Amino acid sequence: MSNPEHLKWLHEGVDAWNARRKINDFRPDLSSADFNGIKLKEVNLSRAKLNYTNLRGADLTDTDLSGADLNGTDLKFANLTNANLWGATLWGTNLEEAQLCWASLGTANLWKANLRKADLKDSDFKEADLEEVQLNKADLRGADLQGSNLNDADLREVDLRGATLKGTILKGTNLRRTNVQSVDLSLGNDTSEMDFTDLSQALKLTQKQLDSMVGDTGTILPNNLTCPKHWQKWVNDHANNKNVFEKSSNSRQTEHQKVSESSPQIEVLLKSNNPVKFSLSKHITVGQAKHAVKLTNHALSIIIPRNDNGQTELINELKQIIRELEEELDSYPNDVQLLRSDIENLRKDNEKLRTQNERLISKLEKLNSGWQSVTRELAIGTTTAAVGGVIAGMSLDPSMPSIFSLIGDLLGSFSETPVMNGFPLTDQIETFTTEV
Repeated sequence: MSNPEHLKWLHEGVDAWNARRKINDFRPDLSSADFNGIKLKEVNLSRAKLNYTNLRGADLTDTDLSGADLNGTDLKFANLTNANLWGATLWGTNLEEAQLCWASLGTANLWKANLRKADLKDSDFKEADLEEVQLNKADLRGADLQGSNLNDADLREVDLRGATLKGTILKGTNLRRTNVQSVDLSLGNDTSEMDFTDLSQALKLTQKQLDSMVGDTGTILPNNLTCPKHWQKWVNDHANNKNVFEKSSNSRQTEHQKVSESSPQIEVLLKSNNPVKFSLSKHITVGQAKHAVKLTNHALSIIIPRNDNGQTELINELKQIIRELEEELDSYPNDVQLLRSDIENLRKDNEKLRTQNERLISKLEKLNSGWQSVTRELAIGTTTAAVGGVIAGMSLDPSMPSIFSLIGDLLGSFSETPVMNGFPLTDQIETFTTEV
């Protein structure tokens, strides 16, 4: 739940809020709040907790949401033009038909987010996680998707004209009727990082779509498609690496140096003298490592000519390293998917507990209300019976006062003194007893 004090501060206005955060950079907690249609232009909500918040139709132009938690947030129809969402988490967030032109979403996690019909022109998605994202009919013209993960994403009828997809992963991505005219897949002159675009497992990709793209032979394609004739042949011929493809001496060390200079992935592999001892870094996921192996295998076929017998020994060693690494990777569970599954299950369990808790509180309130009503009726009924008996002509023998004392003791045992006609019953009985 939201922090009531933070809600109060936000309602004081954007200027006051931003000034307060400059003085004290607290982490705002506005989770589950209702901000439907609110205007928060240029507000500083960096690192804010906004999970499950209602921001439908909100104006968040030029807002700083970097590092914010927006999991499950409703941002449908929201205006996030030029907003900073760098590194934000948006798992399952609803951004349908939202405005995100020129927005920065680099390294953001949008797993299973809904971006249907969203306006994403010229937005920055560099290295963002867009796995299983719904993007059908979205406008991504001119968007930068370099190094992003689009595995199993839905890109049906998306407008990708002029977008950059260098190094993007599109395993299981649905590209049916996607407009990919002038999409840039090529490495260009930036060959310092051999991060080829992987289209090998993209769904519904046609040769006609491929022919409308701009790319080079470094792109990994499905088996049923071929490189368009107008694509440039991938060569590493800029000044710093112009000698990589030239025949080198028979020195094993020279060969290793030349190949490692052209690809960081290969360089990592070459640092291990014994492939069997090669182990995964703790700082990369299994999925990332598998992708690196695939790219490295592809890089070998381009960097090292197949017909050069002088490099056979190096090729065999590298392939052996790759085989060992693939075997090791296959033995690892998909830790990222398991974590996501666990978090999703915890979220569902939390929702169930919250619902059950609310029902329990409601039942307790009804029970408490019913008990108070019963005690009042019991007290009134007992008193009425006693007083009625006297009025009806009961003999006023010496034992009568003890009856009223008994009734008084009964009423005194209640946690809340019963009231009749606006006055405590115990006072009324005491007065009646005295008069009798």
